[in-house]
Amino acid sequence: MNAKGPAPWQGNAGRVCGSNPLGEGPRMDIGTRWQGTFRMIPDGLWQHPDLELIDIKVWCGLCLHSRDTGQTTSTNASLAATAETSLATLKRSLARLSKAGFISVEGETNRRVIRLQPDAHETVYTLRMAHG
Repeated sequence: MNAKGPAPWQGNAGRVCGSNPLGEGPRMDIGTRWQGTFRMIPDGLWQHPDLELIDIKVWCGLCLHSRDTGQTTSTNASLAATAETSLATLKRSLARLSKAGFISVEGETNRRVIRLQPDAHETVYTLRMAHG
């Protein structure tokens, strides 16, 4: 380790790999060259047996349109353009996401609000303590 942080591994030009300051082993970082935004996809969404790959892209579009508010009033045309899909495919995707519980749609098409529910399939574990 040097004053600027972990020393890069040899043979990984352009990548930031070094010792992990929190523990042993390599550390991976995307560096500063990447510019843009990121979307989080709930594990329950991408693992859901009834959802399709386009539904993940539509989810990411909904997240982008919601601008961290958890809801959007964007039109189907705008959402379809963002997800780079047809209106018919977008409507089927919204129906699947709604049926799976990841979104709720309130109101009519002209004044509808789509609310994102990323915790719809959050896994809850119960710990039991053994006495004695």
